Amino acid sequence: MTGRALMADKPQQVLVFEIAGDSFAIPLDAVREILPLPLLSHPPGIPSFLEGFLNLGGQAVPVLNPARLFRLQGPASGPYSHLIVLEKTGTPLALLADRAAGATEVPKESVMPVGQSFSFNDCLEGDTRIGGRTVHMLSVEKLLLEEERRRIAELQAMEQERLRELEESSQ
Repeated sequence: MTGRALMADKPQQVLVFEIAGDSFAIPLDAVREILPLPLLSHPPGIPSFLEGFLNLGGQAVPVLNPARLFRLQGPASGPYSHLIVLEKTGTPLALLADRAAGATEVPKESVMPVGQSFSFNDCLEGDTRIGGRTVHMLSVEKLLLEEERRRIAELQAMEQERLRELEESSQ
């Protein structure tokens, strides 16, 4: 067996988390860190799927609310929610999750494709079963549409400028 064939058979490491009562997973190598829910800034005019901005070491990080983005019905996020800061999205981005359940391995052959009508904004790669629950496997690269990315980038630039001005005024 070649090295390439061994890599293809290797299970994928994923982070499992909950949103509005549903279980989701993203590749673990896309996760920078998991944080308890801090106070977020909420500038006026942000789209409903954007929860706000996180000040992460002076960097304005947009916080996406997947429950609103995917139009999921379920309990609202609470004080014990988590932010999943993503690493491989081109620009910093965090996901608001009700709970980060932990990391696990998923055999690639266990991920089953799903129909288009159940595609969560076309970012659903498939479903698998973990611990007796159905888990929706998300593509980090497809979470947002190009227009959504552009709008968030504009808002992020304004929020970054606000943070810079606050830093300068405190010196």
